[in-house]
Amino acid sequence: MKKSQWDDRAVIWRRVLDERSFELATVARVGESYRLRGMALISEENTPSRVDYLIECSADWQTRTVEVRQVLGAKVTVLRLAADRGTWLRNGARAPELDGCTDIDLGISPSTNALPVNRLRIPVGESREIRAAWMQFPQCTVEAAQQSYERLAPTRYRYRSVASGFTAVIEVDDAGLPIDYSGIWRRVAANEGADAARAFERDDSSIT
Repeated sequence: MKKSQWDDRAVIWRRVLDERSFELATVARVGESYRLRGMALISEENTPSRVDYLIECSADWQTRTVEVRQVLGAKVTVLRLAADRGTWLRNGARAPELDGCTDIDLGISPSTNALPVNRLRIPVGESREIRAAWMQFPQCTVEAAQQSYERLAPTRYRYRSVASGFTAVIEVDDAGLPIDYSGIWRRVAANEGADAARAFERDDSSIT
């Protein structure tokens, strides 16, 4: 999946499992770091919900900052996370239960699978186990979760939650972004190039 030139991109996924969610996400290279931004529209038990997120990663795809804003009916929840060498902050306060986590995993989005895929660069036929900061929705809670990724083919991975045993086979593109997430999420549109992500971004770098 390694390319000589990084191409920013914008993608749309549809949650085909239950037909109750769409997501638009962009990934862009900003200097030597990467920015992942997305917006999901979800029906939560027939209540409209919108989740916006902004994730900043280092040059080696280590998660550095996360901003999430969820609107569920009339309730608005904002969460900010920051990570530095495995030490995490939640809304500015230490979150020792997340220490050692290397990646953010947003439970409503297939986009964050791209973070360990790009960071680990696992050889075909091998697997790696990680500790991820797993954010659950609509509760907006975060906990540490042991996960594993096995590279089955150049563009195919098997994801496994160590605690629950849940597995998913994920087809990805050359940027590590899912094309098909085990029949749960499926990509329905994509664009790449210098302005693919920029066109969807606002002038500021925040979602709140």
